[in-house]
Amino acid sequence: MSHLEITLLGPFGLTVRGEPVRIAAEIPRTLVAVLAMSAPNPVPIETISRALWESDPPADVRAGIQTYVSRLRRVLPDLIETQHEGYRLRVRAEAVDALRFLELCDQAAAERGTPQEAATIAAALRMWQGRAFVDVRSAWLDARYERDLVERQLELVERRVDLDLPTDRAASAIAELISLADAHPFRESLWARLMLALERRGRVPEALVAYERIRARLADELGVSPGPDLQRAHLRLLAADEPGPPSSIPRQLPSDLGRFTGRTEVLTRLRKLISDQDAADQPGMVVTLDGPAGIGKTALAVHWAHQVAHLFPGGQLYLDLHGYGPGEPMDPGVAVETLVRALGGRPDQLPPDLDARSALLRTMMAGRRTLILLDNARDARQVRPLIPGSGVLVVVTSRNQLRGLTVRDGAHPFTLDGLDHQESIDLLESFLGDRGTSRDSVAELARLCHGLPLALTIAGERAGRELSDRLTDLVASLGDESAKLDTLQSDDDETTDLRGVLSWSNAALPADAARMLRVLSLNPGPDIGVPGAAALAGVSLASAGRLLDRLVGTSQLQHKRSGRYELHDLLRSYASELASEQDAPADRAESLRRLLGWQTMSAFQAKAQLEPTKDDLHPDVVGIVPLTFTGEADAHAWFETERHNLVASVRVAFAHRFDYLCWWLANATWAHLYLIGAWDEIVTTHQIGLRAAQRCGDRVGIATMLSGIGAAYRATGRTELAVRTQRSALEVFTEAGHAVGAAQALNNLGSALRSSGSLDEALDCFRRAGAMERAREEVSGNVAVCAYQEAVTLTALGRAPEAVPVFDSALALLRSLGHRRGEARVLQALAAASTNLVRCDEAVEQYRTAVEIYAQLGDRWYEASLLSQLGQALLRCARPAEAATSWRAALRILDETGAADSPDLHRADLHARLRSVS
Repeated sequence: MSHLEITLLGPFGLTVRGEPVRIAAEIPRTLVAVLAMSAPNPVPIETISRALWESDPPADVRAGIQTYVSRLRRVLPDLIETQHEGYRLRVRAEAVDALRFLELCDQAAAERGTPQEAATIAAALRMWQGRAFVDVRSAWLDARYERDLVERQLELVERRVDLDLPTDRAASAIAELISLADAHPFRESLWARLMLALERRGRVPEALVAYERIRARLADELGVSPGPDLQRAHLRLLAADEPGPPSSIPRQLPSDLGRFTGRTEVLTRLRKLISDQDAADQPGMVVTLDGPAGIGKTALAVHWAHQVAHLFPGGQLYLDLHGYGPGEPMDPGVAVETLVRALGGRPDQLPPDLDARSALLRTMMAGRRTLILLDNARDARQVRPLIPGSGVLVVVTSRNQLRGLTVRDGAHPFTLDGLDHQESIDLLESFLGDRGTSRDSVAELARLCHGLPLALTIAGERAGRELSDRLTDLVASLGDESAKLDTLQSDDDETTDLRGVLSWSNAALPADAARMLRVLSLNPGPDIGVPGAAALAGVSLASAGRLLDRLVGTSQLQHKRSGRYELHDLLRSYASELASEQDAPADRAESLRRLLGWQTMSAFQAKAQLEPTKDDLHPDVVGIVPLTFTGEADAHAWFETERHNLVASVRVAFAHRFDYLCWWLANATWAHLYLIGAWDEIVTTHQIGLRAAQRCGDRVGIATMLSGIGAAYRATGRTELAVRTQRSALEVFTEAGHAVGAAQALNNLGSALRSSGSLDEALDCFRRAGAMERAREEVSGNVAVCAYQEAVTLTALGRAPEAVPVFDSALALLRSLGHRRGEARVLQALAAASTNLVRCDEAVEQYRTAVEIYAQLGDRWYEASLLSQLGQALLRCARPAEAATSWRAALRILDETGAADSPDLHRADLHARLRSVS
């Protein structure tokens, strides 16, 4: 390494072997500085370009840099090396003063509290001879290094002052602090040390003047108040004497509930935060309990506070902040004053400024192990001034998640959910006592309250004061959607009227979030994702995500799993009431149309990934942009996520007379429901879709629904009914002149006939369907499906040699279309044909390829099914060990997925086969 030395903390300086080297031009100096700050590593051309020219480089950057490097090499021979895509300066890092300074900073930090620390700090600060990079001009250098260098310098100065203040060197620090405070007028830590240094020298009036200067500057130029360190310093200077201890220790906790029920898991987690053993020494702690209205936040907070109160001999304070309820939330300044006075503070000691009041509260609570319960907070801004320092436990309840307290103040957040079913029953029975009430009626009452403690308490109190034979009437009232909230109201206490309590949360929402809550009540399904909510509300994805997060943050929406949001059932009832009151019927209908349209069009996009066949249905709902999918796994995952919503939406579409959307949506869901064997759901959705198609007179819709129903009948063994239904579908398609639908109905009819044993008639159907499909201009997967069905039927007829070439043609077409599932199905059937032809090795390879495809698709059940069949093929090939391995793999998948046994794939059969080869 060279004998090169460079100074950048002040005037630019460069020496080689002790001799100064002058570089007059600014750009070459900047280039040296850039290379030096990365020493001994190379700097890429792109980085050098940004450092020298920012956003306005020359036309040929590389040539420009090469020119300056050439000039530098004349004065610095052999010291600049060309590296891959960049240049490197041959200089030791410690020979660059800025890099050496940073090393000394790290060294001082490691030596903190040792005798060597002061000497290292002094050595580091001596390296500064002025402003960093004073003779070079580069915004990139300033942003990348200069700000950090200055910050490290100031931190060292402040640390040196902290070391000097207790000594006789405090006086010499004052002049430097005054200069630095003027140079960095908003660095409050410098002003706080200046005030302390002046105070130590008995110059209190000057310290107060310094405080006033920084306070006025912060207020005039930034519009903020001094921070807590400056506030404490100011209070210390002003105080003629410290406030005395209160005349009595506050014990303000409300009474614990005698019938407190449940919350075992949350209480266990809360107890882990604090114990008798470490309470005396633990730092300040903030715990937040959030959740929707009526979830029991206050009851839990009070219950836990009583359990740990003995750990806080300094007292227990309670304050209702009125964040949600009638009237306005409590002003933070009033809240601080209330706590200060509860601790024995005098009104004349309270400064007018909120930050100063908060500082006084912290001063009064210093060293006191105290518990503060802040109930019903509105937001973090209201709570933050009330948080003291070490030794104090602050418990905050709120309908808001108070995320700011978690991020900035290190709060421990707990989000409360409803009570479980048994806990709900226990709470109800605490009101009912031993009245011989029906256990089933109590359980149903608990279910209808959906785990909400306030609802359970209202219902329990009402049931407890009425005769037990009226319990069935109460259950009936709660089961009636239109009367549910009326049943859970109170005439004499607005804090126990569920509708009123929910209204306070809603009143605190901005208009766009309140509207989102109302339209969410229109969602037919149990949950919703961001895209669905965006469609429902008619807003962008970004806006929908923001509004949903706002509702989650205020505990009016639940976010229980990634990307999915749920409304509590009672809150849904309330939001539905609001929607009926505040939104016009046409607006509600339009919201529902957008959601149903988005579901329908997205489902058609997903359907196209799951089956190789094509139809000429292309629903286009005005104003809707559907989801797109990257493959079968993506589509399958979406269908599984939205499955219950889609089924519910078919019902709602019919109820609201969106007839075309109703049968389109039923048709779009068929492929996924068929693959997972949800036969009852296929029949249900398609029967509803059939009624919708009949109501709007859509013949194609009628035939499509009939064909879907018939396919489900065939899959569940109702073959005669399947044949009749498919014949009806074929007839309607033919009458409507819908050739595509007629070909598909013929194909489905052939499947039903084959299942009924009419193999020759089935073969005729498949061949006629195939001819119809081949006659179309567009060759699609429909041709392959017909060929596949024809070949399967030929195999069943014992004509495997004829079947193989037909299978091969279907396989080639499906591979050209990239339809992996169709390929696997054909391979599976082809393997069966190969087995019939005693081509064991071919069958094994065909099964193995199919297994691999299903594994890639993530379809574990079909993977296990094919592994079972592969084992049988291996056994026929006299390879029993491999067969056993295949069967074990199938069993493992069944156990991992928890899949139920079926006639085609049964655990007992697999175990029996394993025993037979052991």
